[in-house]
Amino acid sequence: MATRLTAHMRSATSWTVGYVLAVSPRQSIVTIGHQRGVETEQRAGRQDTAGPARTPAAHTILDRS
Repeated sequence: MATRLTAHMRSATSWTVGYVLAVSPRQSIVTIGHQRGVETEQRAGRQDTAGPARTPAAHTILDRS
């Protein structure tokens, strides 16, 4: 189940990054940097905190555009 969750989170993050790249190139750098931080947390085994921590930041960037 953890593997499935990780795959789902990665695809959701990729979709968000792609969407932000299309909508707002200047702000997309922030999202890509945040994505790398989330992936680092996943490698450290902190998958339960990576999901909720990522979502508000992604929405904040989209709302500012």
